Amino acid sequence: MSHRFNHSPATSSMSPLLVTSEHTSYGATVVRITGDVDIASVSSLRSQLESDLFLSDGVYVFDLTAVSFLGSAGIRALADITTLLRKRGGHSAVVGNPSVRHILCAVGFDEELNLQRTVADAVLSLSQSFVRT
Repeated sequence: MSHRFNHSPATSSMSPLLVTSEHTSYGATVVRITGDVDIASVSSLRSQLESDLFLSDGVYVFDLTAVSFLGSAGIRALADITTLLRKRGGHSAVVGNPSVRHILCAVGFDEELNLQRTVADAVLSLSQSFVRT
């Protein structure tokens, strides 16, 4: 699945949002988010993730390594989406580039979002959570 959300950027330096997902042999769905996750794109992101990806419980890794900008609206949307997923019996982790990890740690969302350095680390973290339950 691949979805491109074009929003009207305030400046030409903003990157359009692109969301793709891949079901892995590990049993997890890796959702890759690319571009700017800001007030202009977050509504489209939220709508797409809530309607298409969370029709049932599951295991999701949100890969933000190619996110060029993560604003407060994007952080709130990630927190809301992971909370919704947990309520439906799902599990998730977030992977980010150094800038994204720094922002999420600075605002205290690293634990809530199960922040990991790599997709492999995220899959391992999620698999260990199943062993404990």
